[in-house]
Amino acid sequence: MSEENKQHLKLTVVLKPEWNTDRVDRMNVTVRADIRAAAGEELFYIQSETVTIPFCKMEDLQISDAQGEITFDTVQREQYPVKLTGYTAKRQTQGEVQIAYAVYPREVTKDQRYGPYFDFRSEEGGANGAGVTFLPMLPEGQYDITLDWDLTGMPEGSGGVWSFGEGKQLRTDSSSTLVYSYYAVGLLHSCTDNEFGFYWFGRPSFPIAEAAGRVKKMFAAMAEFFGDKDTAYRVFARKDPFEQSGGTALTRSFMFGYNDTLPPTVESLQNLLAHEMVHNWPHMNDEPYGSTTWYTEGTAEYYSVMLPYRNRIVSLEDTLRQIQKRTDQYYTNPTNRLSNTESAKQYWTDRRTQRLAYGRGFFFLANVDAKLRRATGGDKSLDDVIKPLTGRYMADGSGNNEDFISMVREVGGIDIRKEFEAMEQGCLPVPDPDSFDGLFDRDEIETAYADTGESAVSYRWRMRERKKDEA
Repeated sequence: MSEENKQHLKLTVVLKPEWNTDRVDRMNVTVRADIRAAAGEELFYIQSETVTIPFCKMEDLQISDAQGEITFDTVQREQYPVKLTGYTAKRQTQGEVQIAYAVYPREVTKDQRYGPYFDFRSEEGGANGAGVTFLPMLPEGQYDITLDWDLTGMPEGSGGVWSFGEGKQLRTDSSSTLVYSYYAVGLLHSCTDNEFGFYWFGRPSFPIAEAAGRVKKMFAAMAEFFGDKDTAYRVFARKDPFEQSGGTALTRSFMFGYNDTLPPTVESLQNLLAHEMVHNWPHMNDEPYGSTTWYTEGTAEYYSVMLPYRNRIVSLEDTLRQIQKRTDQYYTNPTNRLSNTESAKQYWTDRRTQRLAYGRGFFFLANVDAKLRRATGGDKSLDDVIKPLTGRYMADGSGNNEDFISMVREVGGIDIRKEFEAMEQGCLPVPDPDSFDGLFDRDEIETAYADTGESAVSYRWRMRERKKDEA
């Protein structure tokens, strides 16, 4: 990294929501930054579409510096699965640049897709969403960031929060952290404990305080497992019009949706919340796109099932149900023989292919775990592979499929390349009977593919009989 990029540039973001009757219906955004551009160079860009989710409707965009208004051109480009709009200055900038505009929350209907939860959206009590749909991406570099809220005109008791804290916040980080974080503003309700926070609007139709307590307990257990001493973590709930809801993880936070027509229970939310939380840790470089989704989603699936059980947050019976649910979903998915490359091309057009990485990674990792335990006489497991890979990624952003294969060899002395290549190409794995900590047995069954009705092979899991001294 050059010395220039190591310098901390000043960046101030002020968010001013506007209130209408019972919710936020407009957000005024002001960004001031020590950025430079020559005539014809890009000042900043926005992600005009992020995996099908559009940037908010923008109005009254004005760019200026010490000399006054900066006129600009826009350039459209695409980096699948993201569409970008770049803003290029028509003259050289002088001094601090100010970018000011207004955005309007996205309006959705029950017929639209429910995620990912990037869109900035309003509901009774306020508005929330991810910065990627209403904030610009500035040039790379480290910034001394000031994030502030102007709540003039908002109802008494209103507040603003983002993934790293409530109210005015100071932080040294990249501008991408601002973009890939969550925000909420309005008449917020919360359960907080130091740097852990759980936020929502109104009166949800399920015991949200109990859900917050469950999430806090899970975060403590998972952070200890992955060796993370940072206590900052925030969860945002939003009310959905969709009957089927979901969740999305971003920087040290996640957002999930719920619907009052089919209110969730704490138990039904358990695995969604656990899955999104695991996303805080295991990652790999995903170049080309979709090449490591099996790992990102597979580790989230695997540890969202196993860690709550190991920490006595859920029962063995619930763990069995979660494994069976994933078995049914994966082995009856009519697209389950597509390769990783083929499925990645269809993630955002065919929802069925988007789910492949979840099940594929889940069962592949479970099988690797069983192989490692047998090869080392129970001394080593998948945990001994994932933890160091996670540490590397958190330290310097490194990690790829070859690193995973090498780490398995280093930990257990086994070569899984053939199994890995078969997984990549869409070969269906036979679940190892010793997977999932050896707690269950499975039987092969005949079933049918969803949607097509064609015959398929799946598996039925059951409790493994244990000796009395193991019970």
